[in-house]
Amino acid sequence: MICKKCGEQLNDNAKFCPKCGEVTGVNSEPAQATNGMPVPPVMGASAPVGGADSTGFGDKPETPGIMNNKPLLFGIIGGVAVILIVLIIILCSGGGADGVVKDYYKAIQKEDPKKFVSMIPKDIMKDLDEEAGVDKDDVIDCAEEYIDEAYDKDYYDSLEERYEDYKEGDKIKVIILDSVKLDKKSDLYDEIIDGIEDSIDSHEDYIDDMKFKEFDVKKISGVMYIDYKIINDTSYPNRFVAFKYKGDWYSWDVIDDILSAVEYYD
Repeated sequence: MICKKCGEQLNDNAKFCPKCGEVTGVNSEPAQATNGMPVPPVMGASAPVGGADSTGFGDKPETPGIMNNKPLLFGIIGGVAVILIVLIIILCSGGGADGVVKDYYKAIQKEDPKKFVSMIPKDIMKDLDEEAGVDKDDVIDCAEEYIDEAYDKDYYDSLEERYEDYKEGDKIKVIILDSVKLDKKSDLYDEIIDGIEDSIDSHEDYIDDMKFKEFDVKKISGVMYIDYKIINDTSYPNRFVAFKYKGDWYSWDVIDDILSAVEYYD
């Protein structure tokens, strides 16, 4: 007898082909129990064509799971990639703007002039150094005096008075409520840029030989309103204005304070 599926030469009484597992049809009645025990299935034997299982010995069985479902697998990989891209965008945009507010209050908390000076663009530091002859160490010294005179007496003390539950030495915790990027075509955006330009003109008039050659207002690529509260503050939200310059976020209020410090204490 020859196997109809693979052509293997078989014994006339063979119930299945030992090579491919094809059932020959000889004595194909349901298996009978032997001595009360069920007959174990033969490895590789297949059910008749059209039966519940038509997988032959040489066929690769279909394994369920994500790895064998390519559309699903590619969909999951694509979804993860999108999430990562969104997280990167958040960290490089709005998150940086919010960080300016927190850094500002860290500098106030510690009364740290180096922290304040680190919050101004390198281009302005270069202008101070090359045009006005004030290097970074000089700027830090001026900022330290400014903090002692202005922040310590006025702002820092008023901060304690305003937030009744705030005690000196406790950490000032900033809670961001909302961050809104202004439309470049809006009047608010223009007003902020105009204010920065007026401040630049003022400092050029009062700081000896000061010229803003490196810092260029036209390179400001975004402005954000950041609404926030300080922990234990039960009054009203505060608003911080931040602008984006060459990929990083800054506050002109902080820059203006530093330039004022140079103006008064240099």
